[in-house]
Amino acid sequence: MAKYAVIDIGTNSVKMSIFTVSGQNLLWETDKIKISRIGENVSKTNLLNQLAINRTLEVFEEWKPFFQEVAEVKAIGTMALRLAKNSDVFARLLKQKYDINLEIISGNKEAELSFKAISNNYKNSLLPNLLVDSGGASTELIFFQNGKIIQKLSIGIGAASLTEKHIHQNPISNNDLISATTFIDEIFEGEELDSKINSLIIIGGTATSLNNLKNRLFKLNTDYLSKKDI
Repeated sequence: MAKYAVIDIGTNSVKMSIFTVSGQNLLWETDKIKISRIGENVSKTNLLNQLAINRTLEVFEEWKPFFQEVAEVKAIGTMALRLAKNSDVFARLLKQKYDINLEIISGNKEAELSFKAISNNYKNSLLPNLLVDSGGASTELIFFQNGKIIQKLSIGIGAASLTEKHIHQNPISNNDLISATTFIDEIFEGEELDSKINSLIIIGGTATSLNNLKNRLFKLNTDYLSKKDI
């Protein structure tokens, strides 16, 4: 049985999954996550800064022992690396230091992979479902039914990029909140669902952070958020 590692380099975090392939089955062994914020200020400058590159390389250095145990390491970059004009600098360093090739995927490809991650659980619903993958610099929306994608959309809104562009105070001021929500409303103006949905499924760091916060605050152990929770 061959063992592999897949590393997702997002705007805020780096995630690694290690699994063994046995026939048609994937046997998960290890999951790791680190905050490196490689996309820091990319929404403003369209460039990766050196400190952010160094922080991300430090994560790879920490995980280096795992690389010796697997047959192949696959590194995937998403929105921040799509936006940055100097992503090739990071890619070269990753290759030189760890012999890992970086693949930067499109928004459409990211949406397809998000769908594959959850599709087995929603194969026989009578109504369509809406999957939202909310990350640091982009959000993917996938409208699907009976195991097939009906519509998919990748937009440049994420927790980090929205904060960098519109939020200037902590706690958030009313003016900043209005600025952020107005921007979101403009992006979605004219976009409406053609029918009711069976389920709204949200994945990605923003959703999981909100759910973890709710669980810690109220001493719960759930994996859903209501409008009241949010």
